Amino acid sequence: MNTNPIAIKRKHFSYNSFLRLQNKIKTSTMPKPIKVIVGFFIIVSLYLNLSAFRHIYIWIDEPDFNENYILNISLTKNLVLDVGSSNGGSMHFIENALKRELGKNKINELNPFVLGLDNHPEKVKTCKESVASKNLDCIEQDILAFSNEQIAKISNGKVKGITAWHVMEHMPDCHVAKQIWGKVSRIAQNFISFRGPAFDDEDILHESGFLRYYENWTGHPCHFNSTMLKDSIIESSKSKISTSHIIINHKPMYSSRSNVILPVGSANDSHHYNPKIHPPKNIHNFKNVLHEEMRACVIYDDITQQKLIHIYSALCLKDALSANNNPKIISCSVPGIDSNNECLAYLKRRANQAIIASKKLYTS
Repeated sequence: MNTNPIAIKRKHFSYNSFLRLQNKIKTSTMPKPIKVIVGFFIIVSLYLNLSAFRHIYIWIDEPDFNENYILNISLTKNLVLDVGSSNGGSMHFIENALKRELGKNKINELNPFVLGLDNHPEKVKTCKESVASKNLDCIEQDILAFSNEQIAKISNGKVKGITAWHVMEHMPDCHVAKQIWGKVSRIAQNFISFRGPAFDDEDILHESGFLRYYENWTGHPCHFNSTMLKDSIIESSKSKISTSHIIINHKPMYSSRSNVILPVGSANDSHHYNPKIHPPKNIHNFKNVLHEEMRACVIYDDITQQKLIHIYSALCLKDALSANNNPKIISCSVPGIDSNNECLAYLKRRANQAIIASKKLYTS
């Protein structure tokens, strides 16, 4: 086993590290001749495994990231930001969806790149290890730390979209969650994809003596429900030329028989109901159907025009619409369409049109 720390660092020096190296030198305030010398020295150090390599690696892979890195990627790639990337699981959404719809061999033609943002150093480290790919990377970045000027700069690079999967419930309060939505909505050019636990009808459930197990987690201080999500979408849409959205709750629960349901008084941070560790649970049929998961997609393409929506927007819509476990349409909005059913059919049609067109373009 190689215990040489420099050799170990070198082994994990990735394609993305070279991108960051290029960006570091490019955005540096050093004079051009000095940049050339520094670049040459770094390359020699890498190949000869000089002791300076350790410091070079730290300079590249543990940088103080800012909007320049995001901007530079967005100028050359179809960039998606994954907010609250944690261990990187949700970062594979675009890649997997493209593989499914267009085929594995066609992904590179779309030039995708997903950049995970998380403000927890250990999670960023885990994320980097789990998404080793030239199309994926993770950085330590608090989305709320971006100033209005930085957001404007990033937006000029045309970030295609945002994925925010199981993020809002982890915020210290729902005011912060709404602030995050406001920030990301100003960055996304085409779409925002959302997933999270459903918290609707929480008070009614508690009055009956029950709760969904995740409602009692200390790691879920914000119970971000569909009303909060819709309000955030509407508020942030005021600065957008065109906005359409779909919000869906699915995975229904008709009674307390569901193992998602715990009796009030169960220990904090419990998981699914287990009669061996949780208090006895009465069987109660709910007056209103409750749900376990909420999905949503917001698209900023002008969907009422004849031109196709972006393929990423279509994949976002398809993810929300694929919530097919007895879904409940909370809200569906397209300019000029009043009926939920008509709105739903229209979004499905426009998503399918874009996917079919992309299949013809990238498989021909």
